[in-house]
Amino acid sequence: MSKEPKLRVLSVLGGKNYFEAIALAAGSYLLQRILCYHSVVMTPNTSDPPNMMNLPPQSRQSRSVPPSQQTKLWGLAASRCAFPNCRNILLLPQTEADSHVRIGQAAHIFAYSKDGPRPKPDDFPAADINKYENLILLCANHHLEVDAQPHKYTVEHLRQLKAAHESWISERLETQDFNSADLESIITWLADGPPIEPSTSVHLVAPEEKMQLNDFSPPVRRHVLTGLAWEPEVRTYVKDRAKLDTNYPERLLQPLLDRYSDFKTDGMSGDDIFVPLWQFTSGYSLDFNYKLAGLAVIMYFFLRCELFES
Repeated sequence: MSKEPKLRVLSVLGGKNYFEAIALAAGSYLLQRILCYHSVVMTPNTSDPPNMMNLPPQSRQSRSVPPSQQTKLWGLAASRCAFPNCRNILLLPQTEADSHVRIGQAAHIFAYSKDGPRPKPDDFPAADINKYENLILLCANHHLEVDAQPHKYTVEHLRQLKAAHESWISERLETQDFNSADLESIITWLADGPPIEPSTSVHLVAPEEKMQLNDFSPPVRRHVLTGLAWEPEVRTYVKDRAKLDTNYPERLLQPLLDRYSDFKTDGMSGDDIFVPLWQFTSGYSLDFNYKLAGLAVIMYFFLRCELFES
């Protein structure tokens, strides 16, 4: 996969000489920093996985994107830039001295400010400006590019880019494969805890009814169907492990139910629960094999317990 040249944005903004292009790019960057909120997020603890639910508070609360919306945006974009000729991973790995660093930016489709690129129409609710539907995940270069050329990168164009990128993620998952080692890696750390008491009062709901009940978005519904196709692999694995440890299924379920309960307590629902639960089950991995394995694990319990039933 080819990487975007670092100075590509300079040629887009400048077109004269190198130093004039740098000056113009810097000036445009500062202007957009004022007009349209964007962020580079760092995780606060080097021992924590790069979990968007652990975001530090934003310095300007009026323009901050809620953590739940950040989580959904990053999760459905697989932590990659939405530009089709870029799609770079926007997470720097943890080192011995430094924590994970997210270098991506939550770019507004309709600008936060009425004076920004692609100003929102009067009938667009102000409360929706920082929601997932009005955001697209971009690298710094492409965020600068789309805001510097709003007539080229219109609202409709950015929505198409975002939809195409999320469809590409779905296609990657649908054509992906995982082996027993991948599944072992995902499940081992989930099952490292005490079992729960099996429930005798659960009324199981069919998958389609669950998706409707939770008002899952089209991208999430597509991921659910992909995970359901791989659920038999998890079923076979858990069945074999349960022969040696009868409490194994309940112990595997416990951390998922704990997270699910926490999200419900916080007033979350639907996609806002599914995406971070999927990230958690996948060990916050950027690898598509692990993402698919984590998705299949969720679907195993999606069919068998009270997850997403209320």
